[in-house]
Amino acid sequence: MSPILYLLPYILSALISLWVGLIAWRRSSPGSRLFAAVAFSETIWAVGYALQLAAPGLSGKLFWNNIQFLGAVAAPLAYLGFSIEFYRPPAARGANFTWKSLIPLAVLMLVFIWSDGLHGLFRGQPVLSPGEPFNRLVFPNGPGFIAYTVYAYSLIVLTTLIFISRYLYAGQLYRVQVGIVLLGVLIPWVASLLAYFSLVPFELHQITPAAFGPGNLIIAWALYRYRLFDLLPVARDYLFEYMQEGILVLDQNLRIIDLNPAAQRILAVEKFSAIGRNIADFPPFEKAWFERGYGKVEIVIEREGTTGLYEVQSSLVGESAGSPGIYLAVLRDIQERKRAEEKLRRLATTDPLTGVFNRRQVILLAEREIARARKACLPVAVILLDIDHFKHLNDTIGHRAGDKALKETARACQENLRSGDIFGRYGGDEFIAILPETGLEIALGVAERLRQRIEALPVLEYSQPPRVTVSLGVAASDPGCPSSLDNLLEQADRALYHAKESGRNRVSFL
Repeated sequence: MSPILYLLPYILSALISLWVGLIAWRRSSPGSRLFAAVAFSETIWAVGYALQLAAPGLSGKLFWNNIQFLGAVAAPLAYLGFSIEFYRPPAARGANFTWKSLIPLAVLMLVFIWSDGLHGLFRGQPVLSPGEPFNRLVFPNGPGFIAYTVYAYSLIVLTTLIFISRYLYAGQLYRVQVGIVLLGVLIPWVASLLAYFSLVPFELHQITPAAFGPGNLIIAWALYRYRLFDLLPVARDYLFEYMQEGILVLDQNLRIIDLNPAAQRILAVEKFSAIGRNIADFPPFEKAWFERGYGKVEIVIEREGTTGLYEVQSSLVGESAGSPGIYLAVLRDIQERKRAEEKLRRLATTDPLTGVFNRRQVILLAEREIARARKACLPVAVILLDIDHFKHLNDTIGHRAGDKALKETARACQENLRSGDIFGRYGGDEFIAILPETGLEIALGVAERLRQRIEALPVLEYSQPPRVTVSLGVAASDPGCPSSLDNLLEQADRALYHAKESGRNRVSFL
């Protein structure tokens, strides 16, 4: 065989590896530069072996053999770094296994190989063996070579296990990516194992650098067919692990088969102790939520002296004719959302100064109560209350005194009304009370009690006397002939006007 034809597989392998490495180097996705390092290491390996074959003398062959091992030492470590960095989201890089800590070991291995002429522990006694078309470099494997073999194949096995785990947990598109990368990079290493155990008619040093070409052709195909290095495979396990929402995965018997760290924090449980337990073991979870297939509920979870409010959205996924499917529960912390909703509700329904219902909310609740009273033939009473001489109070003492008068009046009314009564601010200095199931006689007694309580309050520190008075108008519906809210308000308003005309600080009805 001509020398050129003999070297051609190694030249092609080096060119393909160099081409794939340059393509990967130009990509900006995490791990692409490390894969380029894998390809460049393989290029050095293949070129070194080709030039070792072509070198005429022993010293030349040893020189290129040393160059060859530059790639042979770097490739497994770069391969490991690539597997870790490419299939891990940015937030997780630097955590778990730090492949960079092995760089000093690789450097020491390379120095040991290159200094073999001083100690002879790597190649033993290298010699030239006659052959066609080239003489071959032959040496017995010393303990250093065995150490290199353990180093290289340990990293390859570890990396392969990482790829297999990524493959098992990745989504469909990224599973194809992982599978192609795994296949492409493993081809030369599998070929080397076959040669090591004499399962193919090639020697170890012959087949490995030639196999880089086919492996990198597969990678090149993935670069264009599956946009390798353009689509970052954030594998399912990392997406699952770093989600802020708690995720619970349950089997058909509602036993926990997986949960992410957020769910572990929410349930205050370790993963290993939760797996296999029924969801009903974690109150307030209930089986019924999941048995109906899909739903959304709000639950309160107490842990470590704190109370959390969560929305649980459950669904049945993956159900088909051949598969029963699994239940998925997503736990979202809605405490802040509920606080915001409650704040908005208060702003929409209460008076900001006094803290009682505003006019809109009072009218809404009053209309509901009137409708209920009509249906049940029950009486309803309305009290309108107005602070006497409020404008004069504001003008002479000041608005701070006026605000205090409003707040103290509202507080006194709330303290002297039933919990089922409806009370709110009706206007500027006017308040309203709706008394369910209350006739006129009782309503008049309530109004008089309110008048007395307010008159007795020492509200104003700088006025003589230091108090305010109120006028009240009362109206009540007849149980046999219930009035509308508008009619009751009109009657109470006329009664209030009569109380003011009669001298104020009194209760009136018509």
